[in-house]
Amino acid sequence: MLYRAHLQLFLVILLAGAAFAQAPADTKPVTKGELFETLEASRTSDELLKKANVDLIKAIEGRGVDFVLTPEEEWQLEMRDASEDLLAAIRAAIDPSEREARINADRQQRLYTQFATNYNSNDLAGRNSAVIAAREFVSLYANDPNVAEIVTFMQRSLPRLEQSVMMMEQREAAMQRARAEAIERQQRMEQQRQERDRRRQENTAGTGNDTNPPNGRSSNRSETREEMVPPPPRQPSDPVVRTPRYPIIRRP
Repeated sequence: MLYRAHLQLFLVILLAGAAFAQAPADTKPVTKGELFETLEASRTSDELLKKANVDLIKAIEGRGVDFVLTPEEEWQLEMRDASEDLLAAIRAAIDPSEREARINADRQQRLYTQFATNYNSNDLAGRNSAVIAAREFVSLYANDPNVAEIVTFMQRSLPRLEQSVMMMEQREAAMQRARAEAIERQQRMEQQRQERDRRRQENTAGTGNDTNPPNGRSSNRSETREEMVPPPPRQPSDPVVRTPRYPIIRRP
């Protein structure tokens, strides 16, 4: 009996320890990666997708989330068949003011990264991307004291960036015109070559390659000279000429 009592107590302690070890994992907030992976793995059937949406909603209501979705990420979830109820649960999992602050911070980081990455770009698309990011950043956060230094730097840099974009656009337009003129010149030269070939063929056909005159005689000078010289007389030894076989009469 004592042995059984000790065994039961040991099992209770073991189960309690296991439950305590699993508790942090069960209360851990839902991550963005978990959300995307669950939806992506459930797209094999409509039933699995429906169940995945329901399970994720329950998990978010019980555990919360550790992220704020950007509009782009919400669109990505919709492309993975996330339901509107799931998106609403994600939005409601964080206080609206905190959610807006996180979205604003993410937008600031995205615009600043876009500006800093393309600030010294050597191509037109990259330099223009820096200008667009700087304009949007200044228009949104000109009165934000937390990023006042960045706004000031962008305001000083914008005129030079805009001028460089204009110069690059002009250079690109000149290069495009030069390429178009080169193609047009090449096409014109090809047309002229084809025209010369056509005229040459017409001239050749006009002079004529027929060497037989209307009377049927050859116009070749060597052939005419050979016709004027009479053929040599045939000799008896000529195999073509055969002498008649007369009997030879010998006279006494």
